[in-house]
Amino acid sequence: MKLACAPEEYYRRVLRFLEHRGPSAARSIHKFSDYVAVAKSLLWQGLLDRSRFAYWRFLAKTLLHHRRSFDTAMALAIMGYHLRRITESYCES
Repeated sequence: MKLACAPEEYYRRVLRFLEHRGPSAARSIHKFSDYVAVAKSLLWQGLLDRSRFAYWRFLAKTLLHHRRSFDTAMALAIMGYHLRRITESYCES
C-alpha cells in the first residue's frame, strides 16, 4: 500500500502540478534564508533521508523539464518532507 505522503507519490504529484501550472515568474532577489533552506534540504533529503534516491530523481526531472519552476519545486519538496515527518511521528506514537 502506498501512502498519500510517500515520497515517490508526492514527487509525482508535484511534477504533475508543475506541468499544469507552467513556469514561475522569475525572482531576481533571493534571501539568505532561501539558500539555507536549499542547503538543509540537500543535506536532510538528499543525503540523510531513506528516500534520497526519489528526491534526486525529482530534482533531476525538475531541472530537465521545469527549470523555471525550481524554486516552487524546492519549496514543495521541503513542505512534503515536513508533512511526511510529522505524519510518521504521529503514526509511531
